Amino acid sequence: MSGMVIFPNNIQSFRQEEGVLSIIMNNNQRFKVSYNEIIEFDRDKDENLIVCDWFAVRSGARHEHQLIKVPDTNFVHTLLFHPSTRAKTRNDMKDVCAISEIPESEINDIDWSESYVRMRVLQLMKQQGIRGQSNGYIKKGLQLHYAIKIEHMYREVRHKYHNKPQVSDLLELKLDQNS
Repeated sequence: MSGMVIFPNNIQSFRQEEGVLSIIMNNNQRFKVSYNEIIEFDRDKDENLIVCDWFAVRSGARHEHQLIKVPDTNFVHTLLFHPSTRAKTRNDMKDVCAISEIPESEINDIDWSESYVRMRVLQLMKQQGIRGQSNGYIKKGLQLHYAIKIEHMYREVRHKYHNKPQVSDLLELKLDQNS
């Protein structure tokens, strides 16, 4: 995709006119770029939002799971386990990110709140056999475990977009050698 992204990360603002794109850079420089054809991304918003709820796992952070997918639901359809970035945690400790797809009109509804997401994450973790910190043994020799403990850290809300050109379509484009 050489030459297709002219200004990757230093744009302050831009204005599109007929055949000309005026770009204001971070250092207030202005560039005018003329074009014959332009491919626009992230124009068509979906009515749903992608919501990522990030949780700190206080008990039950050591396991082999990386990803848990739940088909046929938009509410907490994916759990991503990642190495914890919190201070003073061990290398093998994992935190979790719960991904949901929520209608924009219902983002502030209590049924989609962080509390319900937390309960759903705990349920999915228990179903996969993830247990909390060990807590000794019973007389029969079976190991006991505390309950899983998770705390909500923050929530990211992003719009879902429908891009008409796919990445595979862009990779197949023939570049004009004269431009």
